[in-house]
Amino acid sequence: MEVGSLNIEQVQDPDSNVIATDQDGVLMELDAENCVREGKKEFVAPAIGMEFDSYEDAYNYYNCYAKELGFRVRVKNSWFKRNSKEKYGAVLCCSSQGFKRIKDVNRLRKETRTGCPAMLRMRLVDSKRWRILEVALEHNHLLGTKMYKSMKKMRSGTKRKSQSSSDAENQTIKLYRSLVIDSGGNGPSNFNATEARNDSPKQLNLKKGDTRAIYNYLCRMQLTNPNFFYLMDINDDGHLRNVFWIDARSRAACGYFGDVIYFDNTYLANKFEIPLVALVGINHHGQAVLLGCALLAGETAESYIWLFKAWLTCVSGHSPQTIITDRCNVVQSAIAEVFPSCHHCFGLSLIIKKVPEKLGGSRNYDAIRKALLKAVYETLKVIEFEAAWGYMIHRFGIGDHEWLQSLYDDRFRWAPVYLKDTSFSGMSATRPGETLSPFFDKYVHKQTPLKEFLDKYELALQKKHKEEALADIYSRSSSPMLKTRCSFELQLSKIYTRDIFKKFQFEVEEMYSCFSTTQLHIDGPIIIFLVKERVVADGNQREIRDYEVLYNRTAGEVRCICSCFNFHGYLCRHALCVLNFNGVEEIPSKYILARWKKDYKRLYIPDHGSNNVDGTDRMQWFGQLYRSALQIVEEGVISLDHYNVAVQTFEESLKRMDEVSLNTEPAGDDDADGYEIEGDCAMTEFVSQTGIMQGENPLPPAAGMEFDTYEDVYYFYNCYAKQHGFGVRVSNTWYRKSKERYRGKLSCSSAGFKKKSDANRPRPETRTGCPAMVKFRLMESNRWRIIEVELEHNHLISPASGKFYKSHKSIGGGTKRPLQLDSAEEVQKIRLFRTVIIDSEGHRSIDVDEGESGNKVDYSNQLRLKEGDALAVQNFFSRWQLIDPDFFYVVDLNEKGCLRNLFWADARSRVAYTYFSDVVAIDTTCLENKFEVPLVAFCGVNHHGQSVLLGCGLLASGTIESYTWLFRAWLTCVLGRPPQAIITDQCRTLQTAIADVFPRASHCLCLSQIMHKIPENLGGLFEYEAIKAAFIRAVHYSFRVEEFEAAWEDMVQRHGIRDHNWLQALYEDRKQWVPVYLRDIFLAGMSPMQPSEVVSSFFEEFLVKSTLKDFLDKYDQALQTHHQLEVVADLDSRNSSYMFKSGSHFELQLSELYTNDILRKFGKEVEGMYSFFSTRQLNVDGPLIKYTVKEQTEVDGNRREMRDYEVLYNPSEMEVLCICGMFNLKGYLCRHALSILNQNGVQEIPALYILSRWRKDIKRSYVYNHSCSGIDINNPVHRYDHLYKCIVQVVEEGRKSQDRYKVALQELNGILNKLCITEDCAL
Repeated sequence: MEVGSLNIEQVQDPDSNVIATDQDGVLMELDAENCVREGKKEFVAPAIGMEFDSYEDAYNYYNCYAKELGFRVRVKNSWFKRNSKEKYGAVLCCSSQGFKRIKDVNRLRKETRTGCPAMLRMRLVDSKRWRILEVALEHNHLLGTKMYKSMKKMRSGTKRKSQSSSDAENQTIKLYRSLVIDSGGNGPSNFNATEARNDSPKQLNLKKGDTRAIYNYLCRMQLTNPNFFYLMDINDDGHLRNVFWIDARSRAACGYFGDVIYFDNTYLANKFEIPLVALVGINHHGQAVLLGCALLAGETAESYIWLFKAWLTCVSGHSPQTIITDRCNVVQSAIAEVFPSCHHCFGLSLIIKKVPEKLGGSRNYDAIRKALLKAVYETLKVIEFEAAWGYMIHRFGIGDHEWLQSLYDDRFRWAPVYLKDTSFSGMSATRPGETLSPFFDKYVHKQTPLKEFLDKYELALQKKHKEEALADIYSRSSSPMLKTRCSFELQLSKIYTRDIFKKFQFEVEEMYSCFSTTQLHIDGPIIIFLVKERVVADGNQREIRDYEVLYNRTAGEVRCICSCFNFHGYLCRHALCVLNFNGVEEIPSKYILARWKKDYKRLYIPDHGSNNVDGTDRMQWFGQLYRSALQIVEEGVISLDHYNVAVQTFEESLKRMDEVSLNTEPAGDDDADGYEIEGDCAMTEFVSQTGIMQGENPLPPAAGMEFDTYEDVYYFYNCYAKQHGFGVRVSNTWYRKSKERYRGKLSCSSAGFKKKSDANRPRPETRTGCPAMVKFRLMESNRWRIIEVELEHNHLISPASGKFYKSHKSIGGGTKRPLQLDSAEEVQKIRLFRTVIIDSEGHRSIDVDEGESGNKVDYSNQLRLKEGDALAVQNFFSRWQLIDPDFFYVVDLNEKGCLRNLFWADARSRVAYTYFSDVVAIDTTCLENKFEVPLVAFCGVNHHGQSVLLGCGLLASGTIESYTWLFRAWLTCVLGRPPQAIITDQCRTLQTAIADVFPRASHCLCLSQIMHKIPENLGGLFEYEAIKAAFIRAVHYSFRVEEFEAAWEDMVQRHGIRDHNWLQALYEDRKQWVPVYLRDIFLAGMSPMQPSEVVSSFFEEFLVKSTLKDFLDKYDQALQTHHQLEVVADLDSRNSSYMFKSGSHFELQLSELYTNDILRKFGKEVEGMYSFFSTRQLNVDGPLIKYTVKEQTEVDGNRREMRDYEVLYNPSEMEVLCICGMFNLKGYLCRHALSILNQNGVQEIPALYILSRWRKDIKRSYVYNHSCSGIDINNPVHRYDHLYKCIVQVVEEGRKSQDRYKVALQELNGILNKLCITEDCAL
């Protein structure tokens, strides 16, 4: 065709194509090189960046586009400037957008709207042109050629007289000449945004706030759901592509019901707002059960393969027998690669659902559909199906129909006649009317945002779990009503769950519609029978159909041609007729599937091929123990008696396991002052059916928490108050002029004081001026945020006191509303604790996705990963989650979906913090010194004075934002309990972040690091050695502030270094690192007192010239090395006698309490008692007596000088305080204080100075404690959650060593035996 023969205007497109119009004024696309027409004539779809001269032009363009596609346009919103009334913004939408309001009239008009999402948002820009800013092209309804109101006159959206349709179209054509790309875009505008997005999805498409929603959800699940597992797929560029997660209950369900899986990618394939896919199974009641969820970047083979491998890793490599999916070549290729041995089938109901869409435009559609259904559902043999299909094709002349052709090519994967040897366990949907519904069908629509879905996700699972629990109870506690006298019915009524039995019972009833059973012929041991049945055909007519049944009497086998057993899991009426005909009174055992039994989950241990457990593989130990533990959980849920026995025997088992001495066990004890981590059985289940509080809040109020309403804040704080034993009252409420509340303050009921009364008998004062309170205010997002918290009370509070406060009378959020389960209130309860932003003492939220950090956040920074690093990180987190059910990790993504920061902590580190949370050192050496591994480590000191890991992070850079995120992530991990003191290197960004996140913690700078930097910063100065000696003398040998100030002034004055920048910065921060200023801060020996003392890094030996992959490989080795040192020290302290160096009573006293390492350090102080030159009393000030102790100390190498140490002693309170401050700095009394006690005849160190953190007689079990009090034990879901969390502790203990593994397995078997005895007694 000649291009010159066309009347064409050409406009060069950025993608080297030409935008052209023909004589009809319709847009076409021409190839830039040969100007050949491509495709049919159509208007270019709206795209972000298009610009128009006027609002009317934009409206006309969208109206022309709507006419071409077959929908009408409606103006949804318009924005006008306040003064000039000039329009500056608008949203045009499909006329089917939204829904009509319900009117109270007698005759309601028919609903024509569908909530369609198609829309176009535009705005007047600085160039005085209208630019498209947002576009949604997808409709959720069929498009047609109906003439709509908006097209009759092609009006512009204003009241002006409209031009003709052709003029409007010609006018519209001129609007596309300049496709201006929005400055915020990422490249040239694409005419089809949907296609552009799906061509090559490199990362997950996240909207504003989605990363925060994912972060909060994953944090919350890890804190409340042991064995929760998730993985993130991050490429080597740091982009997030896919996310997979599965909760503990779903992981357990995979073991029971993972034989047949339905892979539901409905939401992803249909371009829903959330790219969700779900793996679904079917439980012993025939109910859908979730086996895992994921968010995928796109429908690519890479994404699907990654997901299937992640799921396979989670279930220890146990592949399903059958996978059911929608028809998709990409999914098909991924399944073939990951699950090569499983049967991959297409969901028949999904295919039938597409018939109207694919064949709806065909002539004789109703007849074609009827013929198709007949061929699919009514044929019993392959030859019958082929004949019926061929008849349909030839009769209606649809042999060249592309969809039908592809369907026929895939017939072996979806047609029932080809799948009779495949086991479906009831998920086949091979009968008319049966469907495979999406698991979240009632909770997700096309425009559901991710944040809303994560809210509904937990609600959906809670309801599913409750349905299963109730069905379990119903099946065990009641007997179904028999409808016949058939022995088969009686047999399975005692075995199967009620729901499955009803389905089987229908087959038994239908046996009586089979009026003839005839033997056809015998082939060896096999007898072929013919069963005739009257079935309902078209309409209400009945016809007779023949069914062949094979029967083997010797083998006890029966098989019908309808293959009901493989499709649905129970024998059909025809097979039952043959069994009955042959005098069989009981169904053979091979046809009674264990998966339908009432006690299936209690009797069946999922076997993943680990019967022969490797004695050296901790992962296999955990797997075997975990499967045994699941039996106990299922058994303990049966009744309250079973539950009580399970809990009691569980506690006894833990005590017996503590007696096992292990050479590989990280020994430790339950510190008397330790923080006990407790969680409720589920964060969302706080209210029982009566509306009375039954659970616990796992987190105290914290600044940054957000709530939907004022009442929700009140309800949350009231629940917290009831749990801790105090009442609540509203201290203040602030209102705007519109009477709208915008601020509030809730206080303890003992806050303030009552006004004085002039009454003769005034009521006694009950208030104490208690400071405990929370302040909160309404934010711009219309959510209420806690902005200030005070948790301390000045009076005794106790939940066990039984005192009932007025505010607890109706815990319902400060209103009179009742709270009930299974209602809309459940959503409310779930949202009360939705924002797990831990800001224990802070003043603002860090939801950077909401833009609250302004322009200070640099979203361009991301973690620098080399090739293979992303996979190494994924494998690292995957491995740890498989062996450690309480492993915690979170990922920080910027708004572009790029990996920015990482944080993780294993269960041992999390529990260690509960024992040693007083002082934490944050080691940023690797990050600040630009190591290849940008590591930040949280470290403490254990009862031997050894370094102990409390968490790790990898940061993109040392910015305030990165540090703030890391500290909040760590604080979330430890349930919002900040340390008393924090030690870091000298760094302004660190100081700012710590002040923000830990405002009440004492922030100290590491003296060892400062001393280490002296040669680097002062080495080039004249008289360096003299300056260094003066520096050390001022820092280490000053006992009073004035002494330090004088020594520092003398140093800078004598050597002329007052203007030295580093020294100036040190002097400004002197109160954070000089020992003389730190005497009132407890540092547990983590800050050196002598120049020779050095604090080493936890990973010092494992980071030399190490890449990220190498470090992650060595991480386990580093932890094991430190754990082994602690175990050896424990054994040394418990089994060996300490060698006394003196006859002091103090040394003898602590030798029975303290660990040997701490005792050795203390022994040096006892020895020093006897080296004093003199001790004399200076003066007495009331109860305080001041002493001075003279001692010769080494100064400047070998030189010794006499020093005076002042010691204050209070004999009435048994308090002693030395000016050297050793007790706070080191954690034990100094020689000077001991000398004064000894001089005053004190033979034992006062209890005040004996710290439990150093004791060896306290058992520290490094097992995360999930026990919870106050659960609703009448709720089977609560019982399940509680038992599960308890039994995980036994599993955790058992995986520590081979000896303990054997003991744990014996204990689990013992618990199970006791539960079985309990059931026998009940019977």
